[in-house]
Amino acid sequence: MKIRLRRKLRLFIVTGTVLLGFSYMVLCFVAIESQPTIIERNVGEYDTDIMGKPRRPKMTNLEFDKSGNKLKNDKHILYANRSITGDMGIGNSHLLKTASLREMKGKEDHASENDAENEIYQDEEEEIEDEEDANSDDEKGVNKEFDNKFNKVYNPENQPNQNPVFKPGDFGDIHGLEFFTKPKLKYEEVKDEEAHKLISSQKQVKPTKSTSLTNGIFWTDFVESIVPKGQDYKDAHHLLHTVRRQKIMTLEKPKWNRCGRPQNGFLVLDDGTEMCARYRHPHDCFVYGESLSFFLSRLLHMDSVPAVVLARTNSTSKLWKAVNIRSLDWQENRTVALIQWVDNINNRGSKSYMPRLILEAFRTGKPVTGWEIEQLKDLYKNPYQLTDIVQWGTMIIFDYLTANYDRVASMQDAAEKESKPSILEESIRNLHKSLTDNKLWLIDNESGLLDAYTLLEPSNNSSRFFAFHDQMLKTMCVFQSSLVSSLEQLSKYTQPYVRLIEYAQSLEPLLQHLQNDPNFPLFTKLFNLRLKDVILWIRHCKTKYS
Repeated sequence: MKIRLRRKLRLFIVTGTVLLGFSYMVLCFVAIESQPTIIERNVGEYDTDIMGKPRRPKMTNLEFDKSGNKLKNDKHILYANRSITGDMGIGNSHLLKTASLREMKGKEDHASENDAENEIYQDEEEEIEDEEDANSDDEKGVNKEFDNKFNKVYNPENQPNQNPVFKPGDFGDIHGLEFFTKPKLKYEEVKDEEAHKLISSQKQVKPTKSTSLTNGIFWTDFVESIVPKGQDYKDAHHLLHTVRRQKIMTLEKPKWNRCGRPQNGFLVLDDGTEMCARYRHPHDCFVYGESLSFFLSRLLHMDSVPAVVLARTNSTSKLWKAVNIRSLDWQENRTVALIQWVDNINNRGSKSYMPRLILEAFRTGKPVTGWEIEQLKDLYKNPYQLTDIVQWGTMIIFDYLTANYDRVASMQDAAEKESKPSILEESIRNLHKSLTDNKLWLIDNESGLLDAYTLLEPSNNSSRFFAFHDQMLKTMCVFQSSLVSSLEQLSKYTQPYVRLIEYAQSLEPLLQHLQNDPNFPLFTKLFNLRLKDVILWIRHCKTKYS
């Protein structure tokens, strides 16, 4: 009896021990599965399927590196839940960029790679230590330096073929992976939604009082950097030198929203470039005015005026022989202006209006100053409102120099004649906003510098248009420093108009005929005076508000 009891007792003990051991193993397994997996930050090998596409990266516990050296601290690793990776998919893929800073270059390069990694880690440690006490501007600099380091190290062109790199398209919506900056929360998983908010806030850097103005009257370099960019010098220069070497493939009549006036034309070159052709014979001053206004904008380092190339109509030339100029009632051997066609500025949504701040300054006679800019908290919430004001300030000076009467001045004229001030609240003529980036484009500048100057002669009741331009000039006492620098440089010439003519003729040979225009003598007289007016106004603002 005792023997049976002992056997049963032993069996019970053994069974209980086995069950306890099994339960312990299950609990350990569950605990391990719930713990984050350590993903190697710099060294990762990717499997590929039979099509050569990347599968999930192999997870490596990196308490020790490849050479057996213990990692210095946990800044070298990033914890991420296993749900991050999957076969051909990533859940929280915004962490992958940080987790996979670069691929292995090959087993034979392990030693040199570890040296490079250690240097990167040391630099990042210094960045993280500096970041803890840095202000917001310093943090931007650290993030930029980190991104530069990422681009240098994690360049797909430097990766070996056996380790294909993940592409954004492989993972669907990756929430701005290319703009990702490491969040302040370290070594823990960040939810997609939270990371997306963080990234969005970093991509749309908003100006502040301290980053918007310098010396009270100048926009800072930061503000100028967020103004939407137009056509850069290289592209404009290329267009000027290639148009006349090409062939016009199609020449069509204009439409109300494409090239405007009846005698204009819409053309396409053999490389696909689209342009508007402006034909004004016998009033060639409009063609020259369009071209000269463009070159003035470039001399002032502006990028908001479409490029202009002059050409002579000749049915037998390479440029024109594929089209029929007679279909537009053009004559042979006439000068036309071929004007760059800018996409996305000829829809209803591209209309532009005078900013409220400038409109109020116009009505009260008190200019917009740096102090007023700083008081408008709402202005800093939307960078586009601020960049609109910056662009308007530059346009006002440009239109004063050219005396353009076919933009704001024509609306001032109508508001005065009709005794209807609200006209200035309507969309501005010949000022269009790009639907893609809010860039303001100054189009149809044909009246500038030549025909417009005739309205400033005493015989043409010049006091009205003098007053219109003067009113607008004195609405702004905040300027782009790059524009002011260009204006001052131009004013140093004994005859500034000569500098403009020489610059324009060096790039446009057909402007050699400009001196034959009957309005040319008036241009040589008034351009210098109007440039002087602008310089004096800037100095007045500097003296009073700086």
